[in-house]
Amino acid sequence: MSKLRIFREGVFLKEFELVPGQGYTAGRGDSCHIRLDPEAGISRQHFELVPTGNTWQVNVLSKYGELYINNEKQSGFSLVSGGKFRVPPYEFHFMISNESTSPAPQAQSQTESGDFEKTMVQVMPSAAYMKIIDSRGHLVQNLRLEGDSWIAGRETTCNIFIDSQKISRQQFEMYSDGGNYFVKDCGSANGTLLNGVPLSQQEWSPIQSGDVLTVVDWTLKFEIRDASYDQRMRDVAPELKAPVYIDPTEGGLPPQGDFDPSQMNPDLGPPAYLGQAQPPAPYHQNYQTGYAPVNYEPPQPQGQYQSQAPPSQQPAGAPPASKWAGKIQELKAKMNPVRVAILALVVLGLGFALFSDDGGTKQAAKVKEKTPFDKLSPEDQQFVQHTFNLGKQLIMQGRYQNARDEMIKLHAKLPSGYEDSKEVLRSAEHALALVEEQRLMEQKEKERIEIEEKIQRQVATCKAQITDKTEVVDVENCLAPVLAYNPEHPMIVELKSQVEKAVTDRQVKAAQKEEYMALVRKLKQIFDKAEATYKEGRPREAIKSFELVIASKLPDPNDLKGKSKRTIASIQQKMANDQAVYEKKSEELHKAGKLREAIVMLKKAVEINPENEVTKGRLTVYLGELRKQMQGFYQEGILEESIGDVEAAKVKWKKIIDQSLPDEDYYQKATIKLKKYGVY
Repeated sequence: MSKLRIFREGVFLKEFELVPGQGYTAGRGDSCHIRLDPEAGISRQHFELVPTGNTWQVNVLSKYGELYINNEKQSGFSLVSGGKFRVPPYEFHFMISNESTSPAPQAQSQTESGDFEKTMVQVMPSAAYMKIIDSRGHLVQNLRLEGDSWIAGRETTCNIFIDSQKISRQQFEMYSDGGNYFVKDCGSANGTLLNGVPLSQQEWSPIQSGDVLTVVDWTLKFEIRDASYDQRMRDVAPELKAPVYIDPTEGGLPPQGDFDPSQMNPDLGPPAYLGQAQPPAPYHQNYQTGYAPVNYEPPQPQGQYQSQAPPSQQPAGAPPASKWAGKIQELKAKMNPVRVAILALVVLGLGFALFSDDGGTKQAAKVKEKTPFDKLSPEDQQFVQHTFNLGKQLIMQGRYQNARDEMIKLHAKLPSGYEDSKEVLRSAEHALALVEEQRLMEQKEKERIEIEEKIQRQVATCKAQITDKTEVVDVENCLAPVLAYNPEHPMIVELKSQVEKAVTDRQVKAAQKEEYMALVRKLKQIFDKAEATYKEGRPREAIKSFELVIASKLPDPNDLKGKSKRTIASIQQKMANDQAVYEKKSEELHKAGKLREAIVMLKKAVEINPENEVTKGRLTVYLGELRKQMQGFYQEGILEESIGDVEAAKVKWKKIIDQSLPDEDYYQKATIKLKKYGVY
């Protein structure tokens, strides 16, 4: 029987039983037999499984998809048991079960109607054990391996703990795959031996029941055992249990005391190992379960059924068992097929006698109670079987709804269910739930993609409308149709950030410009004041104001500094021209005897350029002449006054007022005299 196990990133998902003669497709398409999640790189129909004789062929169907074996791309290959291939993130394990596919032996029992009912002999469930033996040969632990993967080493977190400093923290690793077991070394310091052969650190090696792992001086024996033996032993009535031989070397208890056959129930027959010095390899005979594997360790018998070791393994000083062994040898010599059959009938009769209602006087025939399926008519039984098989086939085809409907029909006819029909129904409903979940996920993904496209289109539209005057509120109004979907979408956040930055930059530039213009206005104020001073007729003060404009560090976009320089030059030129004119007129007036007017012209010339010493010297000369002349007029007036001719004195003093200047001494003296006589 071929099986395909599916893992995703190391986690087991599902196991498919491959029906001979039927092909399978795998991919993310709804029609695929093996549905995969719509991951990147997985096509709708990615690969197919085609039966070819006794094995299966894998063919890649996808044009762009990939399939790997040992990290190498493959387009087609044949599967072998234990083979693996990957379609990331999935990994597929193919195996061929070791169970026999031939019909199992059948036992027949008669029912009340006289028909014979077939009973299938099933394979007993098994469990893996690891027997750990230390360097002194002592059994440390007989560990049942739970799960499907294990790490062995001296770390306390290891599944198989080996308490020895000689062992690496992680010594070796094991895993189970559908009843097959594999082991490899974990890169340990001293290595690991499997049946004396070193294990690889890269490749997995198969390990069978009875194989021995050696780690330095420790021994680990791997065994596969009947997992339900303990429970079946507990189900057997105590009076029907016979002694069972337990091999001390296999971890059982050593024999304790003598074995007294007289303590046995005489109707139960001889001990478990029928007269042989030790049980025949590779099995120990057991009356309750037939032959049990030699490596199995049954529970310790109690009371009168304490184990008895074979004579060859009797401990020193123990009483001999030769008496019982001799009787068993005699019985063995007399045994033949006819006697064996007679003995079986006798044992069967004794069993009926023990459980009969009247202590053995009556033989009660046990009639098996009919099941609900047995009570159906042949037509209904055929309907149930057909519906059950159809449902399982529909499950394999991935038609879960149809499979569920078939199982509901079956349970309407047979509420108690047929075989594992209820499990099939649960599987179909679980698969439908997964399909619905997948549909919802796909729908959500479709909606997500549509929303993403809307956001991208709207963002592109808003971005195209941005100008150097766009504000944040303008962008928010533009994005309003998609903001409700995801206000934190990266494209929305980025666009708003761009506009916010542009607005901030614009505001900073505006502030910088305003500050700049304030400085420009300040320079203009200084320039305007200089011009006003010049217009007021104060050229020398105006020149100083214009010089302040030139020396300023303030920004000058209107070239006020250049204008100031040109204005100063113009003022200076005008002053030089005016000075020359005033000096010339002064000279002409002096020659004409108009001394007062000549002095006024010279003062104007000196006022224009106080640094001109020539002009200042000439003014001093003219002032001296004027004082001398006014002095004469004043003394004449004093003289006239002294002789009593006041009118003549007034004439002289008035002449001083007319020809002198107000800031001169004689002008002031003449004014005082005239006031004295009531002229002013």
